Amino acid sequence: MESSATSSGTTKSVAADSRPCIEALIGRLEGLRVDVGEQAECVRRLLCELYDDNNEELFDQLRETLSDLSLDATKCAMVIGRRAMHAQRNREAAKAAERAEVEGPQRKSSMWQRFKQQFRRRRRRGSREVDAAPPFLETKRTPLPPAPPPPGPVLAKVSPAKHECTSLYPALDCRAAYPPPLPSLSSNPLKYLVMIRTSDLDSEDDDGIRASFQDPWVPGPVQPNRSPSNQKARANMLLLLLLVVGAAALEVGSQGLEWAKIGFEYRTTRCFVHYEYRDGAWNDGREVKEPYLPVHVGATALHYGQSLFEGLKAFATPDNKVKLFRPYANAHRMQRGAERTLMACPPPELFVSACARTVRANLDYVPPYGSGGALYVRPLLFGSGPRIGLQPADAYDFAVIATPVGEYYGGGGGVEPVRARIVDADRAAPRGVGNVKLAGNYAPDLQPNLASKKLGYPISLYLDAKSRTYVEEFSTSNFLAIKDAEYITPDSNAVLPSITNDSLMKLAEKKGLTSRRRPVRLDELADFDEVAACGTAVVVTPIASISLDDRVIAEFPTHPVSTALFTELTDIQRGEAPDPFSWMEDVADLV
Repeated sequence: MESSATSSGTTKSVAADSRPCIEALIGRLEGLRVDVGEQAECVRRLLCELYDDNNEELFDQLRETLSDLSLDATKCAMVIGRRAMHAQRNREAAKAAERAEVEGPQRKSSMWQRFKQQFRRRRRRGSREVDAAPPFLETKRTPLPPAPPPPGPVLAKVSPAKHECTSLYPALDCRAAYPPPLPSLSSNPLKYLVMIRTSDLDSEDDDGIRASFQDPWVPGPVQPNRSPSNQKARANMLLLLLLVVGAAALEVGSQGLEWAKIGFEYRTTRCFVHYEYRDGAWNDGREVKEPYLPVHVGATALHYGQSLFEGLKAFATPDNKVKLFRPYANAHRMQRGAERTLMACPPPELFVSACARTVRANLDYVPPYGSGGALYVRPLLFGSGPRIGLQPADAYDFAVIATPVGEYYGGGGGVEPVRARIVDADRAAPRGVGNVKLAGNYAPDLQPNLASKKLGYPISLYLDAKSRTYVEEFSTSNFLAIKDAEYITPDSNAVLPSITNDSLMKLAEKKGLTSRRRPVRLDELADFDEVAACGTAVVVTPIASISLDDRVIAEFPTHPVSTALFTELTDIQRGEAPDPFSWMEDVADLV
């Protein structure tokens, strides 16, 4: 690697060699959205090469790229605040140790001695990570007076009340940034966390380093101090910022699963998002890594079935974006279900923001473009407050999980026809709750559905509970039929309004078909040209035949219209066709 004393010609050559690597890094950083972790070594090497080459042009480009990143401000502030908190505690512990030596041995205990030895030993090694002070230091320490506001780069903090940027003195006060959570901001925490004073990083050349820095997020050229110690410190400072704001680029599909074989099964991902409704308000939510939720044993979700869920998908698109399909429609459908079951429902804006937040936190589990898969997003609302009598809960939890999925029924092409069987069971009562996505609606389908699968029928079809002469819906999806140039779907208050079905109806009308919601008689099944199941999970699954009492009563050999609708809808979802109805929502914009 060339030194700073290298001739200008050689330096330009080395810089030219390093340019593609650094430009590649910048391109990856520009696509980041959330999370911290993976490419630290790559960033470290490129930074060392950048500084050794004295390449200020690329340094400026990297600096501007960092400024333009879209990130989660709360996470960034907490990571930096936690580091500063440890540094602050270490300084206080060191001063307390010095006071103890002066005041006499009566204050020295074996715990005190062990802490001092550990502290000095790790300081001699130059370690930046020093254990926090023991609990008795936490409770008995004397608060340090606030530092004076000297000139220089400052840290900025967000006011929880107004979301405004307010200036703090350069010494990072951990009590201001941690542990109280900051509000989740729409973008770019570097706009709010302008600079960390280098003394908080336990640097050996604090004064010289600080003199070599100017705030890189204000207009004006950088005036670097090119001494070796300051050059190393500059690299370390930018490396810290990179580690905090995006060195671990979560990239779409970077989990490297066999995307073509994932099927439709639950897989634990990086995290889920959890919100709580307490005392009449929703909190700001948090990301939970462990796939578990603490639930009160008296929760109404367990005793009285106060539980709703939704299902939607996020798709990777050719322009390196990830988009959700009609999330606001799911939000409004959950609201209708919550009104029917007297549950506190998150507002549509919170619902959609939570879904996008979950997707951004699990980008590496999003099946890449061209794999045929999607990230299935499952919002769940349930009563968590305890009740022993039949009444609504006073507390509710809202969680959003995500898992990568392929096709629901398999088949490879997504539109392979399957056989259906009419089951001798009822899914929902005429004036019940079949038209909302209540969790309890699906339990009665477990036994009939399993029985059908054992007989070789992947999907079950339900008739109306009152007369059993009208078709209602399949076990997990809506019923649709094509006859001549007409798109037909059942009109029943016991059927869940499918967002996919509504989308297909709009696409059918756009293609010149007439769409109708009307009662569908059992005895007219054989007259239809095509029959298919549709829903979020299955999208469109053509039905090859329908059987009743082990006898085929209708067959459908071809499915040109339903296949064409499937192709048009999935092309829109994957970004391969125009979106005339503005259904797709970029997760980067939903904050």
